[in-house]
Amino acid sequence: MEPAILEALRVAAFVHWNRYCLRGEDARDEEEDDDFAAAVALFSRIHRRDPLAVPDPLLPLIDTSADPGQQESPVTWSGMAQPYLDRYGNTRDPGDLRSAVQLLSAALDGASEESPERPLILLQFTEALLSLYEDTGDEDALTVCLDTARAETQLTRTVDGSMAWTVLSVALLVRFGRERGPTGLEEAVRAARRAVQAASDGAGRAHTSGDLGAVLYETFSRTGDERALSEALRFLREALTQTPPGSPEYPARLHALGQALLGWHNRTGDSADLAEAVRAAREAATLIPEDHAHRAEVLAGLAAALQQRFHHADDQEDLFEAVRLRRSILTSLPSTDPGHPAAATQISTSLWLLYQHTGDSAALTEAIAYARTVVESTPEGHQVQAGRMSNLAAMLRARFLNGGAREDLDEAIRLLRAAIPLLAPGHPERPAQLSNLANALRSRHELTSDPSALAEAVEAARTAVEATPGDHPAWPARLGNLGAILRTRFECGAGAADDLDKTIGLLRMAVETLPYKHPGRAAQLANLGNALRLRHDHTHDPQDAAQGRMMLWAAAEPPDAPPLIRMRAAWAYADAARRDGDFAEAVKGFELAVELLPRIAPPSLSRDDREHRLGRLAGLGSEAAAAALDAGRPRLALELLEQARGFLLGEVLTARGELEELAEREPALRAEFQWLREVLSAPEADVDARRSYGIRLEETIARIRALPGFSRFLLPPTVDDLRPGPDDGLVIVVNVAGHRSDALVLGAEHWDTLHVIPLPGLTPDGVATHVNNFHTELWFSQPQVAQTLAWLWDTTVGPVLESLGVTAAPAKDGPWPRAWWCPVGLLARLPLHAAGHYQDGGDSALDRVVSSYTPTVQALAATRRRAHRELPHPAGRHGRALVVAMPNTPGAPPLPYAHQEAESVARMMSQTTLLADGEASRTAVLSELGRHPIAHFACHGVTDWQDPSANRLVLADGALSVRDLLHHRLDGTQLVMLSACSSSAVSERPADEAVHLASSFLAAGATHVVGTLWAVEDQVAARTATTLYGYLSAAGTLPPRTGLTAIALHVATRRLREQYPGRPGLWAPFVHIGV
Repeated sequence: MEPAILEALRVAAFVHWNRYCLRGEDARDEEEDDDFAAAVALFSRIHRRDPLAVPDPLLPLIDTSADPGQQESPVTWSGMAQPYLDRYGNTRDPGDLRSAVQLLSAALDGASEESPERPLILLQFTEALLSLYEDTGDEDALTVCLDTARAETQLTRTVDGSMAWTVLSVALLVRFGRERGPTGLEEAVRAARRAVQAASDGAGRAHTSGDLGAVLYETFSRTGDERALSEALRFLREALTQTPPGSPEYPARLHALGQALLGWHNRTGDSADLAEAVRAAREAATLIPEDHAHRAEVLAGLAAALQQRFHHADDQEDLFEAVRLRRSILTSLPSTDPGHPAAATQISTSLWLLYQHTGDSAALTEAIAYARTVVESTPEGHQVQAGRMSNLAAMLRARFLNGGAREDLDEAIRLLRAAIPLLAPGHPERPAQLSNLANALRSRHELTSDPSALAEAVEAARTAVEATPGDHPAWPARLGNLGAILRTRFECGAGAADDLDKTIGLLRMAVETLPYKHPGRAAQLANLGNALRLRHDHTHDPQDAAQGRMMLWAAAEPPDAPPLIRMRAAWAYADAARRDGDFAEAVKGFELAVELLPRIAPPSLSRDDREHRLGRLAGLGSEAAAAALDAGRPRLALELLEQARGFLLGEVLTARGELEELAEREPALRAEFQWLREVLSAPEADVDARRSYGIRLEETIARIRALPGFSRFLLPPTVDDLRPGPDDGLVIVVNVAGHRSDALVLGAEHWDTLHVIPLPGLTPDGVATHVNNFHTELWFSQPQVAQTLAWLWDTTVGPVLESLGVTAAPAKDGPWPRAWWCPVGLLARLPLHAAGHYQDGGDSALDRVVSSYTPTVQALAATRRRAHRELPHPAGRHGRALVVAMPNTPGAPPLPYAHQEAESVARMMSQTTLLADGEASRTAVLSELGRHPIAHFACHGVTDWQDPSANRLVLADGALSVRDLLHHRLDGTQLVMLSACSSSAVSERPADEAVHLASSFLAAGATHVVGTLWAVEDQVAARTATTLYGYLSAAGTLPPRTGLTAIALHVATRRLREQYPGRPGLWAPFVHIGV
């Protein structure tokens, strides 16, 4: 007896013996137990060779009289192979497969040609050989499989002549995946056809028809041969028709038909085929048992069908269901399962698609992680290698476009250049990969101006279009890609003079090809409209101008089109109308663009993603307001400006006041809203949870708005909602747009006209130049600071104050006029409160008004309402302060005056909680913050210009960041002073959102916040704090009168100016934000 056979007998015997033993004594019946009988019979044969292997309880039962030369039957060999196959299914140990192959080879050799068991043994043997080849790359296993199958086809007396042809077809298909020889697929199809011819009617015919359909579908998948797909559908339908609905094979055949229908839809775009594919896939997923070996594959088919229906109909529920299905599939498979890489690939593509349509960067990050793992684990030359590389490349380019590193783009291009040669010229996936490469190269050209990248992009895009049939669903998108690249070449002057004409022609074809409600049509319409307007700019053809606007509005208007596409098209339409002098239409376009903002940054996205998306739309509010002013509608100008700016801050501030009223009416509804908002803002919330909770939040808001008196809950305010009170002073909004700049001055009375002051000297370029110079040269060139302050006076502050009649300093003992400045965009990075001519002793804002700032008028109005509504801080702690001082910060320069500053503040407070150095831990500070009406920080501040929510105060064991304050309530806090660098500095993106530490304390509940626009010197900060608190507390003799904070800071700044007359960079950074 061969050693392998003896080992097989041992394994089989112990499987039966152990199964019998595990049943327990009460359940055992030796006389009727099949496992017991099988164990005795198998151990009897083993005893002759290895007596010690027999368990002691069985020794008395061993039959030692059997003939030692007894030959095992084929069925016995096959049965002995099964435990190895079962164990291989759990362990994936190739050794088990090799043992099973030896036993099955013996079984096949021992089976006569006409044996009824021979076809099944052949199937087991060849399947084991193919598994061995696919798992280990053992080419001998594939060769033996092919030789065995071919030899079987020559037998004439076999009871099932179709089986040999079936296994030959499958083996040939596997070999094609390795060699990709031109005849491999053809031979596989011929073998499958012979199997159909050899099959009898009934179950055999259904089986072979299904196999032929599967091989034909695989032929289409790998070659793009539409005739193969059409024939595949015919045979798959025939197989399903011949299969009873209750049979075990029915779900698998439904699945196969669904996949082929999906392929047909992908080729033709026929919605009826897609609907049938989804029905078949869903029925298959419903019918297949939970423990079926191919359940994961069937569920993946349903996910693919749903994802394709999402592409076609843009119903996000389909996409989210596909993501859920693919997550469950991946979770159910061990990492060693052969299907794990395919499942990881599928979930990565679904997550990437989710990112494309929602902007959820966590989905993109997760998709890239899966895709990279799969690419790295795919063997060189594997049939799916090119597709997986292309998927990863597309995701990396998406991350690059979302603010990622250049390395992402470079890697994407490397992957695509490596993937495309792996695909034959006629391969159906090759045009898509060429189009992806073209887009990546265009991005590189836009980044580097490399002409070779643009030339290669044009060639790749053109080849992709030429290789795509005109009726293919992807043809319009590839036309659009080529058109976009040709437009880029036109704009940089690197191509032919007619590149723009070709672009317009390509885009017209794309638009004409797409159905009216296709999700991709809006993007092509917008591109066509922009291209026509660009040609108008060069030729001044009025027809191009009119058609361009028409195309842009057609892209912006459909409610089912992607919101970001609609918004950009509406913005472009508005800008085109303004340039045409059609101010009413310009306003219409801007109103639509601003209206779409909540859909572009919904609460279901993370805070970081919302900031990023809004940051890419900076300037929308400014341009919308300018258009409304062109149309003579100043009230609308202010309302549009407020709706488009401070979007995230406004949600918090507006909701806080309205929620207090709601708590009195509907406390349960208020609690539900608050809980949902907190869950959505938590950083650990995943993609699925945010979507689910986002839907619930929208439903909750709708229920709140249905209540009497809450119809405008969280809706944008009107001008009358924004007006200051009679004693509150003027609010001055300074808007900077491309073609005009203005100050909008809001008075207290409802009958007051919104005062518009044109500022022709204030331009976006001027603001950008001074922001750049001011912050670059600040500490090296005090003259530059003085120059910027003079420019601010001449272009902005001076004309505004002159127009308002504030032409001189107030009388010596008279009241100072108050002004709340609300600068828009990058202008918020410059010190309007300090504008003036200081080098020659000329006019200045410091000598005419007491200045405060507000991120938006809405923020100021909400803070004022809250201040009027709030009771004094609990327990009468008006003079109680939290003072946080970090003279010595790990990893940062010392602040020697911070301790002096802390002591000075403490002396002027009735009670002080001082947290200094090691005591100022993050936990301690957060714990104490809400317990004091005053909080003072003397520490390092860090500004993250790329991620403003990471702006932070540096503490003993970490930091207190903007993100931390999002979840903190400071109700009753009257004053927070941030004596730290750049604590109220606005980042370039998102400048319109005013995301910084000072605004975050305001949103958390503080009434007054003192912050800094740039880095401050330690000694100057200490002097400012001492003067400010001295004024508020009458040198410590009174509880701090926090309502005078703006005046106190004004006094402190003027004193510093006297001490440092030639150094405005030292005394001008401190600003007051609040009421």
